[in-house]
Amino acid sequence: GMKKKLDKLIKNPPQKLGDRKVEEVESIDGLKLIFSDDDWFLLRLSGTIPAIRCYAEAGTKMKVDKIIAAGLKLLDQ
Repeated sequence: GMKKKLDKLIKNPPQKLGDRKVEEVESIDGLKLIFSDDDWFLLRLSGTIPAIRCYAEAGTKMKVDKIIAAGLKLLDQ
């Protein structure tokens, strides 16, 4: 299920997300991919429902949308 997918990504995190190079990976609370300009993407299991939540932060909304779109593709693999 979802947890298995997330665990697999944590064990083998991507080096790129879309056209962004992943500079740093944290796996304290799910999988957090950090990019060069402090933009980031986080996948974590929901505490309340059987789902994966995703979060992103970036300088512009367009960047956030791109990060999330690329990040969601990770779950389809």
